[in-house]
Amino acid sequence: MSFLPRRLLGALLAVSCLGPFLAAQDAAPPAEASPGGEEAPAPGETTIDDDMFSDAPDDVVAEVPTGTVLDELERGKLLAWSGSVSARALASAGWETVPWNGGALDGFTAGGGGSFASTLAFDVRPDGITRVHGAFTTEYPDFVPYAKELFLDYDLASVVYFRAGRQVLSWGAGRFFKDGNLVADSEEGAAVKAGVPVGRLGLSFVAIDRPAWHSGEAALREIAVGLMSDIAFGTTEFSLGGLYRAVEGGKAVATVKSSLWGFDLYGDAVLRLSTSYEPAYAALGGFYWDHVDPSIRLAGEYRFASSDFVDPGHAIALAVLFRKLGGSSVDAGVRWDHDFGSASGQVTPGLSLSPWRRVDVVIGLPFAYGSDMVIEYGDEEDPELFPGSAAVIIAVTVTVKF
Repeated sequence: MSFLPRRLLGALLAVSCLGPFLAAQDAAPPAEASPGGEEAPAPGETTIDDDMFSDAPDDVVAEVPTGTVLDELERGKLLAWSGSVSARALASAGWETVPWNGGALDGFTAGGGGSFASTLAFDVRPDGITRVHGAFTTEYPDFVPYAKELFLDYDLASVVYFRAGRQVLSWGAGRFFKDGNLVADSEEGAAVKAGVPVGRLGLSFVAIDRPAWHSGEAALREIAVGLMSDIAFGTTEFSLGGLYRAVEGGKAVATVKSSLWGFDLYGDAVLRLSTSYEPAYAALGGFYWDHVDPSIRLAGEYRFASSDFVDPGHAIALAVLFRKLGGSSVDAGVRWDHDFGSASGQVTPGLSLSPWRRVDVVIGLPFAYGSDMVIEYGDEEDPELFPGSAAVIIAVTVTVKF
């Protein structure tokens, strides 16, 4: 069994809608607030979150709770370390094209692999106005450390909150469709963010650079700059943001979030004004429902994009998750993605369970149909599963956090 790159395993679990099942265990205690109004990662975690069943992260700077940082310093926790080590084995088998009229083994193929990775994070708070946070990962086979996060927080007179370095920024409310996240490039480069709370209004200024955008030092015209503003009225929040890069043009996103009858409701509208393409737009509307007893999570989105936008046309995504079935460690769920333009999509039922301490098992049964969907699985050299394909994917992960 050969080892697979972690990125391929991650894509596998994401396309199979198994990421939320893996992340659906009981949440860790809430992380404390940090300068800049954002939460510090829980031990062994980073702020990166791909779980569609968690709240979409806000890019809103709020007041720092009085005494939080000082209390931490008084307890002598100037420097905190955390991390995790995980090993994963994966097996998959299925049909590149389901042999509806042929032999049962026609087009059948199988693959497998594994991964070994570690994360080491630190948090330094030398005083009440500064903080340094970093999270580094290593992966088999080269084990070269990679900075997933490395940033500095600075509180300027409790008026402006700065964060500079590699960080995760997020705009928009989409859980399935991420068109509204105009600042996603921050994960692949570096960014500076300045948050200014003005009464009920929150303002965030950002500047983002990615090494892939240029060779050598970045010119000002290659850096993306933006502004996000938001305000809340009761249970309804409105956000408006824009990002501009001289060599590409500008993008804007408007977001609204509210709640009704126990459902979280949200929507994004995105406009792209490019120097090379015609104006293009996309819009989505979604809902999220979380029932405590029994524990059921339900989410769905509808998206439309104009012909000049990425992935144009109409599409929907729905997912339901049943947690702790019968009081056990078993979670069960299913996700459906459908593109109306190509009349194609994918249905993925799955199970997640923890048969032993620190051991998670995920089983997915992705089935793709139509003319445009593809399921990637197995070794990089293995063929892909093409439309009208089906597979069984089993992943076993052992994780130790400290």
